[in-house]
Amino acid sequence: MNQGGPRDRRPANQAAALDLESQEQENDKGIDALGDRVSMLRQLTSGIKGEVDSHHRLLDNMASDMTGSSAGLAGTFRRFKSVFEAPRERQSALVIVGCVGVLLVIYFLIRRSL
Repeated sequence: MNQGGPRDRRPANQAAALDLESQEQENDKGIDALGDRVSMLRQLTSGIKGEVDSHHRLLDNMASDMTGSSAGLAGTFRRFKSVFEAPRERQSALVIVGCVGVLLVIYFLIRRSL
């Protein structure tokens, strides 16, 4: 008959029912823990998506700024090219560049001595 010992005095089907009930409770706890983890992962991925979107906007803004800068730089190079093509203007430009170079050298020498 029932040979479960002095502690187990209930019929076998009651013990099985309690065992199933305890397993269901464990499963419910596991499902709740899994739901919490899924919720946490969902929040984490939403945060990552927001961060990636903000970085994309920043990169797009930088690209448009660089496009404007490169257009301005191209215009400056075009002007320099026209200046250096004429011999008389080339000499004037070289004098100006030389003066700026001398002033920079003097500035760094004075700054270094302080």
